[in-house]
Amino acid sequence: MPDLEHIYAGSSRLRHPRSEGDLMQAAVDAFFLVVHGDVSDVMSLPPGYVLRSANTLSMMKISLEKLTALWTVVKNGRHPVDISVRTLELYRPLFKYVNAREMARLNLSDPKIVLYLGTHPDLNRHQVGVIARKLVALRPGWHRPALLTLMNNLLCGLPVVLLHQIRDDALLQLAPSVFYHIYACDPLQVRFFYHLMTKPQVLGKAYSWGFEQVFKLGLLLTEARGAHLTTVKPHAIAAITPQVMAKMKPINLRYLTEQQKAKLQPNVRNILRKKLRSYTFIRRGISTANTPQPLLFIMLLFHTSVKVLTKCL
Repeated sequence: MPDLEHIYAGSSRLRHPRSEGDLMQAAVDAFFLVVHGDVSDVMSLPPGYVLRSANTLSMMKISLEKLTALWTVVKNGRHPVDISVRTLELYRPLFKYVNAREMARLNLSDPKIVLYLGTHPDLNRHQVGVIARKLVALRPGWHRPALLTLMNNLLCGLPVVLLHQIRDDALLQLAPSVFYHIYACDPLQVRFFYHLMTKPQVLGKAYSWGFEQVFKLGLLLTEARGAHLTTVKPHAIAAITPQVMAKMKPINLRYLTEQQKAKLQPNVRNILRKKLRSYTFIRRGISTANTPQPLLFIMLLFHTSVKVLTKCL
């Protein structure tokens, strides 16, 4: 690694490795350039190095200017529309820092790229909104089931007036994975999709749901009220995944019956137990943060005993 005392920003360039030892040294020098160099130093990095190191680079504190430069390096003189899905997959850990307009310039006629954008967990509401608007403009048949299934999280970027154009039969044909990727949706959007999917013409009321219907709702179940959850058939409630259970509200989970809880997967049941325990303590005014589990049990026992004694007196 170069000596910091004998280097200044903009003066470093990466040497091409000639052996395996040189390759390791080149990797160390490249990290040095990203951390201590300026934008022109970052621009000197080879595209292949940036792609191979994207995961490690994503864990570092890098300025926005340098992150923009890394994307420029990866493009390597190409327009965004010419970037392949393989390149995007390698760049996935850093992709969330790409400008939204750049994302919208990717090849949105390629189903693999649309799926990549729709399932990326780190894109924000603005980014998916810009991409979704461009996609709708390019693809008049965006509301068909095949494309909706590819869009996933991009649905969060569509205005309600457009979402009303989706037909009930198209909603029924959506792949079960769609509502597990709606990371950018705000609570109002999730509620809107929940009401769309639980219309009588689509999935209907909670008491009529089977395993497939519960699984298809995915994260939309976070909007299911407790009075509705308690009517779901026990065998259907088993479709709740750990991801969904972690997002559900304890105030609604209290309504689950013992028969329903018994059908949950063991890891899902553990998440439920912890959420209900925390909710119980919060209602009693007890903070669960950084409190050992045995102590929490003693505190709960004490509060319960005091409550019983108070009633007796």
